[in-house]
Amino acid sequence: MVSHYLQKKVDRTTIQDEQKEYAQEVFTWLAPYLTNYCDVLRILDVGGSTGIVADTFKRNLTEMNIKANTTVIDPSPCELAIAKELGLKTIEGFAEDLDVGENCWDIVLLCQTIDHLLDAHKAVSAIRDALVENGLFFVDIVDWEYVVNKKGVEDSIKIDHPLNFTKQTVIPFLGCIGFEIVSESVLTDGHLTGFLCRKASPCKQVFSRKHAESLLSLVEKKQTIE
Repeated sequence: MVSHYLQKKVDRTTIQDEQKEYAQEVFTWLAPYLTNYCDVLRILDVGGSTGIVADTFKRNLTEMNIKANTTVIDPSPCELAIAKELGLKTIEGFAEDLDVGENCWDIVLLCQTIDHLLDAHKAVSAIRDALVENGLFFVDIVDWEYVVNKKGVEDSIKIDHPLNFTKQTVIPFLGCIGFEIVSESVLTDGHLTGFLCRKASPCKQVFSRKHAESLLSLVEKKQTIE
């Protein structure tokens, strides 16, 4: 579907090179937070595709003398086949539909995936339940406001993105489910913003009406130009 939409080949082979660079950047950012684990670090990569991110974490942690038990969840059997070749554990299915247990994982990764989910609230709530009490959750978004500003409205809408987040919408979303932000960073390509989170008490946060109005104004302005 994406290949047809973009008029270029997008599959398990074409995505790997850029994934390696992305994976190393994310690991380098998160590494200081992963050094307090004295036993096996249990990692779950949700929407982990061919396992490039999970494998990068596992190899880098091994070099740090930290043993990693890494599992990849993805709905694509073709992509999981590559992850298996890397020696990773795999689970086939959609994040929204899977029971990965309670208090089972030290860190859960949701890399370049939340925008693809059909039920983000259900999936992220399940991730929270799956984490140990001092566990970490990494998630990044395609910052829709940034992309609209840079590329315009039409090019900001992706056929495989049911959801479009901004920094101002994802933070209250995470807070309502029960996550607090430990650290955040704009990744080097500019359109991705990442958040490292810990479990917290769910906190009802109000989405900003002012932000919604500014987004609407931005869309109207860009559509006029287009």
